[in-house]
Amino acid sequence: MAFAFTLYSQTISYDFIFWDDDKQITENPTIKNISQENIAYNLKYERYTALSLFTYSIDYALWGQDPAAFRTVNILLHTFNVLLVFLFICLLGFNPRVAFFTAVLFACHPLRVESVVWISERKDVLFAFWGLLSLIFYRHYIVNDSRKYFILAVIFAILSAFSKIQGILIPTSFFLIDYWYGRKTSLRMALEKLALIVFIFFIFRRFALIAFTLYLIWFLLPEKKKEQLIPWKFKFKPWLVITLSSVILAAFIIYLYFSNVLGIWEINTISHSGIFNFTDRLFLATYSIAHYLLKFIAPFSLSAIYPYPVKTEGLLPVMYYFSILLLIPLIWYLILVFRKNRLKPVYIFGGLFFLLNISMVTHILPIEGRLVAADRYTYIAYLGLFLILSDVLYQHVQKIRWQWIIMICLTIALSLTNFFRQPVWKNTGSLFSSVLEKDSTLAFALNNLATYRLYQNQKDEALVLINKSLQYDETDPMSWYNKGLILFNKGKYDEAILSYQTIYKYARNTMDTALAMNDIGQSLIAQGKTEEGVYSLHQAIQIYPKLTSVYNNLGWYYYNKNQSDSAEYMFRKALHLNPDYAEACNNLGSVLLSKGRTDSVLYYFDRSVQYKPFYSLAHNNKGFYLLQKNDIKGALQSFNRAIESDSLFLQAYLNRAWIYFSQKEYTQAVHDYDYILKHDSTNIGAYTNRAFSWHMLQKYEKGIADFTKVIELQPGNPESFFNRGRAYTEMKNFKAAIPDFNTAIQKKPDEMTYQYRAYCYYQIEKYEEAQNDFLESIKLKPENPDCYYFLSLIAEKKHYTEKACEYLEKAAELGHVQAQKERKEKCKEL
Repeated sequence: MAFAFTLYSQTISYDFIFWDDDKQITENPTIKNISQENIAYNLKYERYTALSLFTYSIDYALWGQDPAAFRTVNILLHTFNVLLVFLFICLLGFNPRVAFFTAVLFACHPLRVESVVWISERKDVLFAFWGLLSLIFYRHYIVNDSRKYFILAVIFAILSAFSKIQGILIPTSFFLIDYWYGRKTSLRMALEKLALIVFIFFIFRRFALIAFTLYLIWFLLPEKKKEQLIPWKFKFKPWLVITLSSVILAAFIIYLYFSNVLGIWEINTISHSGIFNFTDRLFLATYSIAHYLLKFIAPFSLSAIYPYPVKTEGLLPVMYYFSILLLIPLIWYLILVFRKNRLKPVYIFGGLFFLLNISMVTHILPIEGRLVAADRYTYIAYLGLFLILSDVLYQHVQKIRWQWIIMICLTIALSLTNFFRQPVWKNTGSLFSSVLEKDSTLAFALNNLATYRLYQNQKDEALVLINKSLQYDETDPMSWYNKGLILFNKGKYDEAILSYQTIYKYARNTMDTALAMNDIGQSLIAQGKTEEGVYSLHQAIQIYPKLTSVYNNLGWYYYNKNQSDSAEYMFRKALHLNPDYAEACNNLGSVLLSKGRTDSVLYYFDRSVQYKPFYSLAHNNKGFYLLQKNDIKGALQSFNRAIESDSLFLQAYLNRAWIYFSQKEYTQAVHDYDYILKHDSTNIGAYTNRAFSWHMLQKYEKGIADFTKVIELQPGNPESFFNRGRAYTEMKNFKAAIPDFNTAIQKKPDEMTYQYRAYCYYQIEKYEEAQNDFLESIKLKPENPDCYYFLSLIAEKKHYTEKACEYLEKAAELGHVQAQKERKEKCKEL
């Protein structure tokens, strides 16, 4: 177990994958709180993964949306499965060395990576966990003839099926345990499995519950009581039992195929698998089995996606037809199975265990998805092959030392291949880049990689990728949705709307349609067509009320319309459906801040960055709030996180530079302003603040150059001229400053501008002009001690001693320190 956990420990820090992890976890409101409503919803609509989803709810309740916690649980479940494999093989009577070898192979084979490292494949490790427990307890039932073990086996089989649909096949493996222990073929033996399989399929239908309950009651009755209730005995020949069981199973499968009762058989839905007829499916089956056998022996050139073949003129690729040759050894194997004396029991048990547990995904029946094969499908099926290989090693290598040497070498080779396969699953970009290295035409991989690039703000690359995706598959609604999203983020709203409208043509469910309506609404609002846009958003809610993004979008609309109460309601509605919706948390924090309700603002900003650690806007908003609270250190940390999350988020640089300026770290402030202006040469705030920074660094000429640039960009703004005039004043270039003050006063008379121009006139000894400007400044702001002080100086130069003392007295009364000193000296006699 320690070996298994250590092997996968490097993956704990890996991120969520934008492939099912978003739908099942990060954007799935039904796992965000454990409630009767959410459990009921998952049992109804996600029946055969309901238990896996419930474990996500537990993870979320304990650790929040931390991918490390979710993945750690996956790894722990895998390690427990390794232990259960060892126990199961030992209980079957194999030498502990065989059991150990089997468990080690199960732990480290490279095809395990997908099931263990991909968080969404919790389904694999969980259904195998319950399935192995079910097999162990069924074995106890056979060996001990104790009915309590059969009840436990049934319970764990049901839990396995509700973790992943492949768990439905666990009861079929009960037959192999019957065979292993030489159990006599009987009607009771067949009914045990058939009744359980049918019950699992129809578990929520009343007739199934009643029938299975009655069967269990009958099953638990003592044999004597059964004879009293039904005094006659039915005698069935073994061949008749097998024939009847086969007919019942065949009829059952045909019923499932045409009724679409499971919701995974794609008879009535748009699907890549829907283009294949029954003959094609025979070749798909032989090809997929051959694929799994080959990857068992040589687990190289692995991929997360092995796509369905492309038919040319109605024909599959040639290699699919050649795979039919696999039927020859398969048929010969089955013949030997029935001629038991010609084949060792372990080969029968192991081979049939593999075939039974892989049968659901061999495409004889059409299944949901876009893959002809997948590494994860082998998770429990390979157990049969691992057992055969381990037994061959044990039986045919006589010396124990050589058994261990071969096993250690094999383990090292498989573990290294496993270890170097793991980083492919580090994040969405690494995963789909790896897939495209093997096949650059996979539309699905291009689509997902495009979404990830958009998330990284690489819009141009995302658009290139999504266009390639649509070249290879124009029928995928999510590709059109993602193209619309990319165009929307590029500001191309009309083109975005056309992409969203195309979704209607290919939409597979109401959620697809609602997503299109939602984003069309956003695009219309962005174009100023607010009434049409809001109507479209409300239409999206009517179509699919659980779509959280539409509530967030409506909230943002109301926020921009200054309807803060309506905005708050919508954001809270979004968070009710999805408590860790980072955008809604950030937006609600902004609304509360605008309403002055600062008690919970920080709580929502913190939640936002907790759920989306690289959400630059939320980090920036948190920093702005902390800056208002005078928490300079906390604000600086938040702005740094915003910049780390998005190196092109220029507002965060502006805010950080302001902190540097306020802390007198002018050189660092200039560096930030340089970066901003490198990426936005028209940013007036950056030019202005950099000019002030240059001023504090006494590099006045650079400051004047920046103010001049501001004037070029904003010639009608009086503040631009005022600021440059002040800069000239600091350089004591008073003659150059006066024209700027003239322009500023002409555009907007202001007491400070009059005061500065007056000061310049005073310095060049134009006392009359200076006096007039100081008086104009006093008219606009009567309580200005500086103006009175300079008026006293001007009066003194004109030898108006009495007037000078009046001005000096007024300046002193207003708190001018120099005036207070001079008053005592100059105005003694007065």
